[in-house]
Amino acid sequence: MSETVELVELPKFGIQYSPTEIVINGKEELEEAIKAYAQKYKDIAVSNETESESKKILAELRKVNNELDSKRKSVKRAYSEPLKDFEAEVKDLQSNLTAVISPINDGLKELEEQHRLDRERGVELLISGMAKELDIDPNRVRIAPNWLNKSITQSKLKDEITATLTELKNADDLLKANKKQVTDYAKQKQVEPDGWIAQLEQGQELEYIFKAIDNVAAKHSVEAIKKTVAHESIPETPEIPQATANTESTKVEASQRSAVQSYTLKITGTIDQLFALKNYMVNNGLKFEKA
Repeated sequence: MSETVELVELPKFGIQYSPTEIVINGKEELEEAIKAYAQKYKDIAVSNETESESKKILAELRKVNNELDSKRKSVKRAYSEPLKDFEAEVKDLQSNLTAVISPINDGLKELEEQHRLDRERGVELLISGMAKELDIDPNRVRIAPNWLNKSITQSKLKDEITATLTELKNADDLLKANKKQVTDYAKQKQVEPDGWIAQLEQGQELEYIFKAIDNVAAKHSVEAIKKTVAHESIPETPEIPQATANTESTKVEASQRSAVQSYTLKITGTIDQLFALKNYMVNNGLKFEKA
């Protein structure tokens, strides 16, 4: 059973305040006298000869100045006393209200936070159900702040969640298609695809990965050709009698290695690989011609 809270109507109230005018009696005469007094002594030259007189003048000026300030403070106190009493009365009245306002305000804040958490759980359940239909992990969906607003309609909420899920689904489909392209291309180039797939998942562009695979494949081709050439049969070094010095054997072997050799190879590869091979041979002083 819900508790009904009845509002208590407070009586109308007002503040009676009668500002009083503050008047300086004989203000004009006092003002003229002070101006004349200040004018008379403003250019006084202080010296050994005028020291005593200067001290008397200074004392008199300070006396008048202090008297004016004393009267100002006296009037201020007289006006401040009723104001202080009034402020104390008002603050006493407010304290009774503040004692009730604070717990009610805190309770409403806690209740609003609870409502927000309830709305958040509702949005999470909605996302979970909608994401399941598209085979998407609901934890990938970031809840937009406006989805938790009390004013948002269920229709608008579903539309925005659908748009977010569709965007994620399209990204997944594109990544899946790109993975297949990278895998097929890497296998075609006889390159291990796993490392390139990892780069793709980290956001690397597809075009960059294809070029990188081409570079690796070309490098592998060059290395394979180098191994092939290295293992081709080289004319055996003639036997040198044991009596011959070892230096003679070394000279023959060095001569054999420095002699120009010619081989006929059939090379198969992509345009990029063949260009890479050509550049390698040119850079290393190898001569080649069409067979």
